[in-house]
Amino acid sequence: MHETPSAARIPALSRPADAPPVIVADSDAARRNLELFDELDFEAWNGRDWDRFHELHADHVHVSGFGQTTDGIDDHLAWARGFVSQVPDAKVLAHPLQIAAGDWTVVVGSNSDGSKAATIARWESGQIVEEYLFVLMPGPAAPESQR
Repeated sequence: MHETPSAARIPALSRPADAPPVIVADSDAARRNLELFDELDFEAWNGRDWDRFHELHADHVHVSGFGQTTDGIDDHLAWARGFVSQVPDAKVLAHPLQIAAGDWTVVVGSNSDGSKAATIARWESGQIVEEYLFVLMPGPAAPESQR
């Protein structure tokens, strides 16, 4: 039987918030995409800098996550603004795990509500063209017999 690991059992996800992130990139270009992702979350998203948010996404960006899909930057911006209007304190606190290979990045974010989110993104010329969002909400621990 294949068991899906819980976030608490994945070392990079259960590390203390002040621990240095785990960063893996296969090239300088891939590392640059991770740096841009940091700007996206820590400056644009957290600062509600929608101009910078737009700059980091292509006009034709395709985004799927949270049970929704947006096509184009205008739809994605409308979704983002709507999200923060409903959850105004939503912030990304840390990126404990960052992986980049070629044009793809995978970044795990620790959020202000205690959740973790993973974003898989494909980049072209310093902009996200495809983005897939996944969230793991904290919940009760599984009984010892199920771990």
